[in-house]
Amino acid sequence: MTKHRLLLVDGSSYLYRAFHAMPDLRNGAGEPTGAIYGSPMPEDLVKQIEPIHAMVKALGWPVLMVSGVEADDVIGTLACQATEAGWETIISTGDKDLAQLVNPSVTLINTMTDEKLDIPGVIAKFGVPPERIVDYLSII
Repeated sequence: MTKHRLLLVDGSSYLYRAFHAMPDLRNGAGEPTGAIYGSPMPEDLVKQIEPIHAMVKALGWPVLMVSGVEADDVIGTLACQATEAGWETIISTGDKDLAQLVNPSVTLINTMTDEKLDIPGVIAKFGVPPERIVDYLSII
């Protein structure tokens, strides 16, 4: 029997990092494009989200946003549902808060640092198992 695999990409994590990675960038019409390439001007970020979503959709990837719900909460819900259904889940993120989701079926990857976190990886990095990440992050 083939095991199903779900890939969840924390676009907010990567968007935020890209947005702050480079100086202000604009296209020929003067519109901000820094989040596509990286930029330090937060007031321009909102104008860039829809074009980025359009590019992701054009590549054939679905974009899921839930109004009033943070991306990490959506990702956490989907990862838990996938685990309950017996799926393997890979979460691509730079957000350490999501390490609490790691279990035998859920692995984190961070493409910015080429880091993979399974249960032993979480323990090696943070000194606590995934189920203690919330406690750990509340005291550091």
